[in-house]
Amino acid sequence: MAYVEATEAPGRSRWKGTGRGLSYRVCQAIKQVLAGCDNRDWWSQRAQARMGEIRAEFAWLDVGTTVVVAGPDGEIQWWTFGGAGANASLSRALSDIAMTTPPTTASR
Repeated sequence: MAYVEATEAPGRSRWKGTGRGLSYRVCQAIKQVLAGCDNRDWWSQRAQARMGEIRAEFAWLDVGTTVVVAGPDGEIQWWTFGGAGANASLSRALSDIAMTTPPTTASR
């Protein structure tokens, strides 16, 4: 069942909920393309240029590994390219570990 609500914003849809997470296979395919350097024959020049820009942003990416990256604000991100299911499992397991691990104190 879907409910439709009018909006003043042209061309904008509003949906409650979230989209379905990506699968492992799709995430691995994305990783392969981002870590690669080849362009497809059917890509336009604009698409090839944009892929070069995006690949430069992911220059740290390696096909055979997962990567932990510190953002400019100090936030740590773990790029698994494992898909929604794997990431949910990792998140749950890490939360369980964090809940059972006693905090440590740093000496000054």
